[in-house]
Amino acid sequence: MRSVRTTLILGTATAIAVVLAAAGVALHALVRSDLEAQLDAGLIHSARLLASSMEQGSKKVDADIRAYEIDEFERADRPWYLELWLDDGSVFFRSPSLGEGNLEGAAGTMDAPVLRSMTLPDGRSGRSLCMKFTPRVDRRKEGTSKAEETPGWQARTMTMVLARGMERVDAMATRMAVLLASVGICAIAASTGLLWWIIRRSLRPVERLASQIGRIGERDLSARIDEGGVPQELQPVVTRLN
Repeated sequence: MRSVRTTLILGTATAIAVVLAAAGVALHALVRSDLEAQLDAGLIHSARLLASSMEQGSKKVDADIRAYEIDEFERADRPWYLELWLDDGSVFFRSPSLGEGNLEGAAGTMDAPVLRSMTLPDGRSGRSLCMKFTPRVDRRKEGTSKAEETPGWQARTMTMVLARGMERVDAMATRMAVLLASVGICAIAASTGLLWWIIRRSLRPVERLASQIGRIGERDLSARIDEGGVPQELQPVVTRLN
């Protein structure tokens, strides 16, 4: 039969472990969510910066994409990906990292871009942003003002998909998980040791009472149990036995 001390220590240690594990999982989820939010904010900033480089005249859309982080799209190690379409569905620009591949588009706007998780063309986990926007009209271009005055003329819209890997988020989330697990294990071990000491001290009066009862013989009706130090919960039992 398991002792009261063992039952108390195991039960309390298990409860502490469950609470710490739940708190650790919740904290890890919150930290990862915050890291993803920071990554998404960076994607939004980069996409809007790229969109600001687009301009259109009366006949075509121009873009100075190479002025904005082109190295991110050309490097062999953990590249970013970018694809732009005109409103007729034709590909306007495809980053070198994509090769002949394509990214999946979605409905989104400059003010409310679509952000989602995806598997990148190189197999990494990533986040993508998709939005439609209208390149600004450059009235300095020849014929642009006249084109705007032409009935039925409309500025062209474009769709952009920008994607990047989540390896930094994954690495930081993994380090956080290892740290939380290490701290949790140490906390459970320390709590168990402290519980053992507290419960051992708390049960000493019960052990003394059990020892006194054990020494009373079956025919020794004159024996009395010392009531000093007896826990309040056991006082009625001692009074009854005396």
